[in-house]
Amino acid sequence: MLFDITPEQWLAFAAVVTAGMGAFSTIVSLRRTSKQAKDKANEECVQRLRDTRKESEDLAHALHELRMARYNYQSNDDPSGRLKDMDDILERWSHLE
Repeated sequence: MLFDITPEQWLAFAAVVTAGMGAFSTIVSLRRTSKQAKDKANEECVQRLRDTRKESEDLAHALHELRMARYNYQSNDDPSGRLKDMDDILERWSHLE
């Protein structure tokens, strides 16, 4: 009685098990793909952060050099307007600190 199952019932059972395993593998694949996409986005974010940090260090160094050049400039008369140019640049870049 217990094992008196027709071949059609075995086929239906096999179809249900196959569909369940297909759904399970789909869910696992979606989760894996989502994790890989997050990892890739994290890597890109870290790389952009490194690039931005490098750029800010370069700008800070350039700003320091401009300030030192401004303070080391000894001439009281400035016929070429170099001090005014330096002051303009320093004023524009002063928001970086």
